[in-house]
Parts: sequence; structure tokens; C-alpha cells
Amino acid sequence: MSINIHNKKILFLGYGAIAKCVWNYFDKYFTFNRRRVVLVDKTKSAFTGPNLKGVKKIVMTVDSTNFEELIDRIKFKKHDIIIDLTTSTVT
Repeated sequence: MSINIHNKKILFLGYGAIAKCVWNYFDKYFTFNRRRVVLVDKTKSAFTGPNLKGVKKIVMTVDSTNFEELIDRIKFKKHDIIIDLTTSTVT
């Protein structure tokens, strides 16, 4: 049985080793629309691995000065989901 979050946008902040592991199991526990998933990492080379087709990828260093800009840019709304897997940011 999976949790239906098909109508929500999902933002992954950071796409390093921990996020890759979480992403690997994500579709086992959730029903979602890949076109509504946004991965953000500070390096383009981070976006490797399985099941990334249809997922939006943004290269950006996120901090307190540009977080709101990111949320506006991807048109996040109340009840959308943010998964913060960064390790050295102030998010």
C-alpha cells in the first residue's frame, strides 16, 4: 500500500548520497507524478541515478537569501512537500 501524493509538488533539497537512497525507495511508498518532482543541488553532476526521467532538475546553491525565490520559481503552494536532505546549508 502506498500513500497518494499525486496532486502535490515535491521538492528535494540536495541530491547527494542520502537523497539518492531516499529517491530509490520513494515510489515503493508513495504514488506521485514525476513531473511534479523538483530536485535541487549545487552541482549538475549530482543528477545521476535511476528513475530521473520526467523529474525537473535545478542547479542552485540554496540559502536563506534565495529560498523564497526558489519556492516562487517552482510555484510551490501550501501542502506541497519539501524534503530537505542537505547537510551543510541553513535551510
